[in-house]
Amino acid sequence: PNMPDTIILGSGRFIRAVLIPPLLTANNDIHVFQPRGTSFCQSLVNHSTKGKRKNDEFYLNDVTYEVDTISFDNNTTTETVGPIKTASTLASKVGFSAMLHLSPNLIGVGVTEAGIAYDSIPMRALVSVLYINSKRGLKVSVVNTDNVMDNGVVIRGIVEDLVGKAPKGADFTDYEWVKSGSFGSSSSSGDDDGEAFLKYLNDKVTFHTSMVDRIVSHRKGDNPFNQIPSCEPLPPKAICIADPTNALPDYFSSLPSKFGVMVRTKEQLKADIELKLRVANGTHSPLAAVLALNSYTTTAMLSSGSDDAGVIMSMLDSFYSSSILPSAVSSIPVDATSAETTWSSWRQRLSHPGFGLSSFFICQNAAQKVGVRIVPTVNGLDATTVDCCLAAALMLTYLTPAEETKEGAAYAGKARAGVGRDEGEEEEYAPGLTCRGPEGRYTFKCDCPITAGGKDVNLPDALWRASRGELNLAEIVKDFLKKQGAKDGALEIFASGVCYFYSRFAAGDKIIDVLKEVQGKAGVFVDGGSTDAGVIAGSSSNSFYYLHYKKSPVPDHSLLLSTTELTSSTPPSTIMAHVKSEVANADIIDLHTHLLPSTHGMLHLRGIDELLTYHYLIAEYFLTAPAAMTPEVLYAKTKQQQAEIVWKALFIDRSPMSEATRGVCTVLQRLGLGDALRRKDLGEIREFYKKQRANPEVFEEMIFAEAGVRYAIMTNIPFDSNEVIHWKPKRKPYSGRYRSALRVDPLLAGDTKTLEKALSLNGYENTLEGAKQYLRDWVDTMKPEYMMASTPKEFRVEEEGGGGINAEAAKAAASGEGCCEGDGGDVLPSIINENSDLLSEVLIKVCEEKGLPIALKIGCVRGMNSRLKSAGDGVVAFADTECLTRLCQRFPKVKFLATFLSLNNQHEAIVITSKFPNLHLYGCWWFVNNPSMIRDITTMRVEMLGCNFTFQHSDCRVLDQLLYKWAHSRGVLCKVLVNEVKKMMETGCSYTLGDLRRDVRKLTG
Repeated sequence: PNMPDTIILGSGRFIRAVLIPPLLTANNDIHVFQPRGTSFCQSLVNHSTKGKRKNDEFYLNDVTYEVDTISFDNNTTTETVGPIKTASTLASKVGFSAMLHLSPNLIGVGVTEAGIAYDSIPMRALVSVLYINSKRGLKVSVVNTDNVMDNGVVIRGIVEDLVGKAPKGADFTDYEWVKSGSFGSSSSSGDDDGEAFLKYLNDKVTFHTSMVDRIVSHRKGDNPFNQIPSCEPLPPKAICIADPTNALPDYFSSLPSKFGVMVRTKEQLKADIELKLRVANGTHSPLAAVLALNSYTTTAMLSSGSDDAGVIMSMLDSFYSSSILPSAVSSIPVDATSAETTWSSWRQRLSHPGFGLSSFFICQNAAQKVGVRIVPTVNGLDATTVDCCLAAALMLTYLTPAEETKEGAAYAGKARAGVGRDEGEEEEYAPGLTCRGPEGRYTFKCDCPITAGGKDVNLPDALWRASRGELNLAEIVKDFLKKQGAKDGALEIFASGVCYFYSRFAAGDKIIDVLKEVQGKAGVFVDGGSTDAGVIAGSSSNSFYYLHYKKSPVPDHSLLLSTTELTSSTPPSTIMAHVKSEVANADIIDLHTHLLPSTHGMLHLRGIDELLTYHYLIAEYFLTAPAAMTPEVLYAKTKQQQAEIVWKALFIDRSPMSEATRGVCTVLQRLGLGDALRRKDLGEIREFYKKQRANPEVFEEMIFAEAGVRYAIMTNIPFDSNEVIHWKPKRKPYSGRYRSALRVDPLLAGDTKTLEKALSLNGYENTLEGAKQYLRDWVDTMKPEYMMASTPKEFRVEEEGGGGINAEAAKAAASGEGCCEGDGGDVLPSIINENSDLLSEVLIKVCEEKGLPIALKIGCVRGMNSRLKSAGDGVVAFADTECLTRLCQRFPKVKFLATFLSLNNQHEAIVITSKFPNLHLYGCWWFVNNPSMIRDITTMRVEMLGCNFTFQHSDCRVLDQLLYKWAHSRGVLCKVLVNEVKKMMETGCSYTLGDLRRDVRKLTG
C-alpha cells in the first residue's frame, strides 16, 4: 500500500526493455495490461516460474520476463526483469476490472502509432482509468513510448475528444464501450460529470511529450509479436520526457543514468525529437523499405559486407549529408556537431553485427512516416534533393499492391528482388501480416485516404489503379505529399522527383541498380545531381517556344522505356510531357556548322561582339541605318565599334523581335546575363566574356554541354591557306566536340586554276590521279564525315551526255573569283556536271573508295547586294531540284545529303528523297531557319518521310550560337512531334516511350 502504482497500457517490446526496468529501481508496483489478445501473458506463463493463470483469463502476479542485450562485439547478455506485480489483458473483463482498482501516479502508454487513435482500445482504456482516478483526485503523469509527433498533445486531444463526444451521463468504465466504442443502453454513470472530468484532466493530468530511441527486436526463434526483447546496448537517450511543470513523480530525478532516461525542457525535447525523427527514423524508414523490397527481412544485412549492403549504406550516408544535415541545421535549428554525433552513433547502431530489426515490421505505417520523417527534411531545405525523392519513392513502392485488394483485407505487395536474399519460410512479422511469401509476396496494412480522380481513395488502392492506367500517378503523389505537410514551394519538384523513382521501380528497374546510378553519378547524376532534384523533376512550364537541353533521368537500359505506352486515351498533357522530355534530352549531332575549335586561333569565333556582327544582324541593321552609315563606313570600323552600333540600333532603339536578335537574348539568358540584358548593359556583358579568355577550352566545353550538342561538324577548306596551317605540316589537336567535313567546291565548280595551284604547291602531279591522291591525303588528314559544297544561283546538272557547264559560273571560276581563300564562308560558285572529269573521275571515285557522302547546299544567290559582303547574299526562288534526281540516278553508290535554301523547293525535295535511298534531307538552312518555316517544313517531312531525315543543323559561325539555335529548334520540334504523335495515337498504334526516344534520336542524330 505504500508503493506507487504504475499502469502500463501495452506490452510491446520497447516499453518492456526501456521504461519498466528503471521504474522497478524506484520500487514501483508495475501493472502491465495488454490491450487485446493474450500473447504477452502466454509468454510469461511459458518463461516465468511465478506466472499463474486464473481460469482462461490470464491474471498473473509477481512475474518476471527476460531481456537480451547484444553488444557491438556480438555477445549476448540476458537480464531477468521483475517482478511485475500484475500482468493481464484487457481482452479479459477480469483484467479490465483489476486495472480500474489501481491508483496510479504514472501511466505508461506502450502502443504503436495505430494504437494512438480515436477509435482504439488503448485510448478508451486510458479514459476509463483516468475517469476512475478523477473520482479519487489523484495527480497522474501519462508517458508514451512511441515516436508519434507531439505524442503527449495528441493523446490529450484524443482523451478530451472521447470525453467531450460521449453521450450525457456516459459510463466511461463500461467494458463494452472500451472493447467496441459503443455505449450500451444501460451504460450510465447516473450523473452528468463530463465537465468535471475534463477539468480534472486539465488540472491534475499531465500528458508528457516524449521521445524514445533504442533498437529493440526479438530473440531469434521467437514469434515476432510474442517475444523476448532483444536489444542493442542502451543509448544515452533511450527515452526523453518533457516535464516543463515538474509533474513527473519525484523518483524520476534519481533514476540511474545507465537506463538512458532523460527529463527535458520543451526546447530540449523538441531538438531531441527532430534529430531523432530526421536522422535516425528519417534514414530508418527508407532503409526498411529498400530492404523489404529486396527481400532482406532484417537490418542485420548491413553488417554483412556484401555489395548490396555497401550500396544501401551509401544511400543512407548521402541522404544524411545532402538533405538531413543541412535541413536540421537550418530549420530545427541544431548545431552541426550535434547532428553529426547523432548520425555517427546511429550509423554504428544500424551496422550492429549481431542485431537486426525486421524490415517489414519497420515498414508499418509507412505512409504516415513519410509525413513525419521525410517531409520535414524537405520543408527545411532551400532546394529539394534527389535523396529525399528517392526515400519517399521507396516507401510508396512498398505500399503498392501487386494485385487488387478486397475491401477490409490486407494488401499484398511484391518484393522487387523476388525470393532468396534471406533464406527461410514464410513468416508472420506482425499479427496477420506475413513476408517471404510466394514470389516475394508480403502483406501490409495502410489507412491513408487521398483524393484522386475527384474521389476519396485509400493510398494503396490509388497506387494499384495508377499501375493499371486508371488514375494519374502525379496527381496521387502530389495529393499524398500535400496531405503529409509538404510545403507548396517544394511540392512540385518533390512530387515530380518521387514520381520519377517510383515509376522506374514500378517498371521493373532493379532498385539496387538505380541506387548505383545515383551513387556513381552516371547520366543526370553527374556534377552534383544527387544534391538537386531538378535533374529528375519534370518541368512545370507548358511553354516550349524555347526548349533548352536537359538530360533525361531515364537511362537507355531502363524498363520504363518499354513499359510506358502512349495510347489514344493518354492525356494530351502526358504526351506533351513525354515528347518535351525526350526532345530536351536529345544529344544533338550538329550536321553542318562553320565552327572551328579554339586551337585554330582567330578562326574560332565567340563572344558578344561576334554575335552582334553576325551577318544576319548586319543585314537587319541596314534596314534601320541612317543614310550616312553606308556599308563601307560600317566595315571600316573595328569589330567592337560595329557591335556597339548594332547593339544600340537593334536592342536599345528597337525591340529584339527578329529570330536573329532573339537568339542573342537567348544566349545571354542562358549564360546568366539576364540582368545585364534587361539593363542593356553591354559593358557588363563584355566583362563576362573577357573573363572566359583565360580558359577558352573550358568555355568551349560548357557551351557544347549546355546546348546538348554531342559534336558539331565543321566546314574545313583545304584550299584556304588560313586554315591549312592548322592541319599541315602537323594537324593541331582539338576537342572531340568537333568533327570535320571536307569542302570541295573547286572540284565541283570546274575551278581548275585553284586546283592546279593546290596540286603544284603540295607536290602532286597535275593529273586526275594527282587530284585523287591529293583528295585522298586530305581525307586521311582531316578524317571527314562527308564531302560538301554550296551551290550558286546558276546551279544545275545537265542531262547525261548533254555537256555544258554553266558558262557564267565557269567564267567566274576561271578568273579565280570567289575561291576558297578568305574567311571560310559560303562564297564559292559550285557547278556540278556528271560528265565533268573532276566530278566523276575524282570526287565520286574518292567518295566511293572512302565511303564518304557528299552534302549539297542548294539555292543561294551570292552577292545580291555585294556592298553588304556576306550579309548581302540572297536566295533562288526556285532552284533546280532535278540535279538531285540526276545525281542519285548516276551515282547510286554515293550517299547524297541535301538542303535547300528556298521554301519553294521543300516539297519537291521531299518527293525526290522518297524515291532514292541514297538521298537524305537535312536541316532548315539560313533563310528558312526561322520557327514558322521550320515547323511547316518539318511537319511536311514527317508526314511524307516519317523520321527518315535529319531535322536540323545549326549552321553556326559563332560558338555561342549553339545555345540559341538548338534551344529554339528543339521547341519547334517538340510542337511538331506532339501533334504527329497525337495523330498516330488516334490510329490505335502501339507506341512506347522507348519508341519515342528512338525516333527523336533519328531526327536529331
